[in-house]
Amino acid sequence: MRKYTGKLIAIVILCCTWLACQPTNGVTEDAKEMESKMSKGTFTLRIGEQKALEKEGLVLTFLKLIEDSRCPTGVTCVWEGNAAIAIQIESKDKSAQKVTLNTHGSQDMLNSTQAFGHIIKLHQLAPWPDAETKTRLRDIEATLSVGSVN
Repeated sequence: MRKYTGKLIAIVILCCTWLACQPTNGVTEDAKEMESKMSKGTFTLRIGEQKALEKEGLVLTFLKLIEDSRCPTGVTCVWEGNAAIAIQIESKDKSAQKVTLNTHGSQDMLNSTQAFGHIIKLHQLAPWPDAETKTRLRDIEATLSVGSVN
């Protein structure tokens, strides 16, 4: 029994080491492919603003900041935090979807979505929170891009 216990422990350690060496940024082949389909350019929206994308046949509206728990500059945090925004995506035929996009970008907190044959991605939310100053809602700016699913 002892002979096998040592081997089992060695196998578990090897497996854990192998898993730890795998990329942890959450980038999959699907994500890489999606990224390559994104429009070259990005654009910014402030809360309440909308952007008509003639080529894509979409209108995007930055509805509101849902939450901002990102670790403020000048503070030591356990994790980087997340900010979530609500946007509305309206198609040519005037049907609309309201979606939440996150800065963290994980399986539970998506930073991109598909709607009406397009991928909409949140790249950045500025400004980053600061421990010394309160950010005014009118100063918050989302950097987004839109690409084709096909």
